[in-house]
Amino acid sequence: MEPTSVVAKAWEQVERIGARGAAWRPRVALITGAGPVGLLAALLAELSRAAPREVLVPADWDEREPAVAALPRAAEVLAAIETRVLASKEQGRC
Repeated sequence: MEPTSVVAKAWEQVERIGARGAAWRPRVALITGAGPVGLLAALLAELSRAAPREVLVPADWDEREPAVAALPRAAEVLAAIETRVLASKEQGRC
């Protein structure tokens, strides 16, 4: 439950900040990392109908890395919710 509350709080803060300015129109939601919390953030963004989503991952990221080992189909989940995966230029860093 803790990761869900952390991500939900982050989205709440984004919406509050956005509500301050009438001209605020987000073009994309950039999520750093495709581990469990990053995937959860992408899913919650989809549910809240946020702007198009992009997930930034290390250039050498693949589904066998320890951070996503529990989520063997991370890329498939992201594709299913139409979230684009971007690789950082530096290996091992986002």
